[in-house]
Formats: sequence, structure tokens, C-alpha cells
Amino acid sequence: MKKKILLKIEGMHCPSCEIITKEELSELPGVSDIIVDAKAGSAELVLDNLKNSIEDVTQAVKTAGYKAEVQSETEVLSEDTKEQTD
Repeated sequence: MKKKILLKIEGMHCPSCEIITKEELSELPGVSDIIVDAKAGSAELVLDNLKNSIEDVTQAVKTAGYKAEVQSETEVLSEDTKEQTD
């Protein structure tokens, strides 16, 4: 089952913070459609629960040097997410 996850992230302040956070999240299997916004202090992503967990997502943000808190989880009902690699 896939879920759209919205995270509140503390400590980001510049585009480099966004890149570091996105790179850490991108390394997780089952994580896609990642959008990180340092100004808003947030990240949005799609998580496949069969491949990874919320705990792994928040740990990846911690590894990047920031603190993450889940703001919302919404089940993805359609296959609107990107499944292909270009």
C-alpha cells in the first residue's frame, strides 16, 4: 500500500539542505515523488509500506542532519505516482 507522507522538518535553511535531505530519502527503497522545501520546512513523498517504513523515512532525515515529524499520511488510491525510471 502506498501513502503520501507530509513531513515537518526542523533545521533546514537553504537549497543545499533540500538536496542533502532529498538524497537521503532517495536512497530508501519504496520512496518516490520526493519534494523538499527548506523555506517551508517540509517534505512530501510517496512511501510504499511494503518496501519501507515511516521510521526509516524519519531516520533518513535524521541522517541528513535534521529532525522530522509526520504531519499527515494519506493513502494513495490511484497509480498517479512515478513507477518508471527515465
